[in-house]
Amino acid sequence: MAPSTKAAKSQYAEMSAAKKAITTLFEAAKRGDIATIRQAKGDLAAYKDGHGKHCLHFAAVSGSEACVGAVAAMAPTLVNLADEAGVAPLAFAASRCLLGCCEALLQCGADAKAVDGQGATALHRAASPVCDVAGGRSAIDAARLVAALVAAGGDPGAQTKSSGAPLHWAAGCDDEAAMPLACAAARALIRAGADVDAADARGLNAIILAGATGNVRAVELLADAGADCGVIVGGGATVVHMTADRGDAEALESLIESGKNGVEAAKNVDADGRTAAACAASEGHDACARLLAEATGEDLAALLAAANAEREAEAAEAAAAAAAAPAVTKKAAAATAEDKARAAALKNEGNRALVAGDHAAAVAKYTEALALDDGDKAFFSNRATARLALFEASKDADLARGALADADAAVALDGAWPKAHYRRGTALMALDDYEEAATAFFDALKLDENNEGLKKALQDCVAKGRAHAQQAK
Repeated sequence: MAPSTKAAKSQYAEMSAAKKAITTLFEAAKRGDIATIRQAKGDLAAYKDGHGKHCLHFAAVSGSEACVGAVAAMAPTLVNLADEAGVAPLAFAASRCLLGCCEALLQCGADAKAVDGQGATALHRAASPVCDVAGGRSAIDAARLVAALVAAGGDPGAQTKSSGAPLHWAAGCDDEAAMPLACAAARALIRAGADVDAADARGLNAIILAGATGNVRAVELLADAGADCGVIVGGGATVVHMTADRGDAEALESLIESGKNGVEAAKNVDADGRTAAACAASEGHDACARLLAEATGEDLAALLAAANAEREAEAAEAAAAAAAAPAVTKKAAAATAEDKARAAALKNEGNRALVAGDHAAAVAKYTEALALDDGDKAFFSNRATARLALFEASKDADLARGALADADAAVALDGAWPKAHYRRGTALMALDDYEEAATAFFDALKLDENNEGLKKALQDCVAKGRAHAQQAK
């Protein structure tokens, strides 16, 4: 065997053995197996995964305080050693709401003030636990963890580069499984002196985030703590409008009775000319409309009549659209099986061009496909994507308008398809119509309530709309 071959095989064997040793060590740390950890050869700090996490990161989420203490004693330098994203073991454990492991790390000298690459502390992560592992932890654990981190020097007012203070993280929690823990953390943060009206880098306070994400219990908590309900975001909406739109009467009571500027916020007229009571009436939440009308002095009967008229007009418009629908799919009805097959092949060519970054070619292929069969919603949706990519490069408004027309066609073909409404929202944002874009994203979310991408799109749209309005002023 040639020397080079022997060297390569030897190197491969060494790498395989090292990988096996790291896997064995980290699996032991995750299950709290101290005996196996003690068998590791050399310095534990030398063992890291591809993201820079080490043995104590994995022990920190084992749920075993004894394992955390043992690893920290074996390798004290690991206690505050962060991974490549700047996340130290304490923040790793805090994100899982593991009170015992966090207390063990603090006793070993973990720094509660340490920040990661985005400026987040362990308090930020404790305020918004990782949703898929939050089960089994209690609200009491979450509150005690916040108190322990604050006692160790954690700052309730610490701001990240873009997403605010720990209270913003708690209020913005949008996963139902983790919401009880986040609300308990928010309550503990307020007790520790967190400013309920502190603004994040986008100028939003925590109660706005709670309203935007549908974290109703956080809305109530913050309102009862005197948070300002009068912050106006893109489209003229306030947290009162958001809550009225969802129809949560208990949260509305807190906003009106306890929140700062609650009644004034309810009276604010959004971009559609609606007060919060009108929003509630428009969505059929009559009890909420009554509650708000009593607080603001509005004419409830007039609000309900206007909402009813609006619904009748929408129904008439939908009926007219349904009657006109055959014209939209005329080619689809006439398309032969051969046409449809050729159109599908052209769409695939367009998809390949889209992936390759040749957006002009993608538009051309989708247009050819539509000439053969204009009854496939994906053809319109994909062409909208390609046109928006061209718009981003050229800022030619005609491309954005074309993308909007494509998205409208996709909605006409299948109004129950969330992606069609999402495409409509992105096209409207390209045209700086943030109010209509937010409505489109909200329409998509109503069809796919648990889609995190849609939730983020709506949040980004609200933030950008507000910034755009401020810039215009």
